[in-house]
Amino acid sequence: MNVAAQNILRPLPRHLHVLHDPTNIHRPFTNAKTLMIRICAVDAEVLDLYYQRWGLTEYSTMIFTGMWSITCTLLSMLDGPRPVWTRPDDDISMISRVPDLFTRGCAYMEILARDMPSVRLVMQGLFAMAVKTRRIIPTAAMRYFEGIQDNRKQLKDVPVTTVLPVLREDDEAFGFDAGSGVKEWELTGLLESWSALSLD
Repeated sequence: MNVAAQNILRPLPRHLHVLHDPTNIHRPFTNAKTLMIRICAVDAEVLDLYYQRWGLTEYSTMIFTGMWSITCTLLSMLDGPRPVWTRPDDDISMISRVPDLFTRGCAYMEILARDMPSVRLVMQGLFAMAVKTRRIIPTAAMRYFEGIQDNRKQLKDVPVTTVLPVLREDDEAFGFDAGSGVKEWELTGLLESWSALSLD
């Protein structure tokens, strides 16, 4: 899983050129946004191969990091109140894969949640983040969030280090200074506010 690469790329401006291929005359530069989607696609393929070969009956809990990285990275690229603008250096074929890749990440998290109940809380956090930032979860992915209940009693068991990254385009929704880069929103606080129906 390419979790470290995603953590490096997330704070960067989406259209910053991070790769250069002089042999590609049509699109010599790859921006951070396109590269993040490509990495998510690779991680989704790795998860597919793992699942096909071994299933998810025996696994290291570290496999969750790949699912988390995919869904967390792509959440901010889903449609929302502001259109997802494209630029000439965007790879449209990769951008069009965002809903499917996000859905695949959610599907694996839902499978894992059967054995690891804490994953369900993380999924609640993901859903709460979508509500807070007014992102539209793809219809195909919504079924994996069905039955999310108020788990206030379980919140005490969520590690305090569990956080969701808040990207620069979502600063305003969380009251951060605009455009100042990635922040973190502590999962327990987000879930508590959601449980209390205080999310806008």
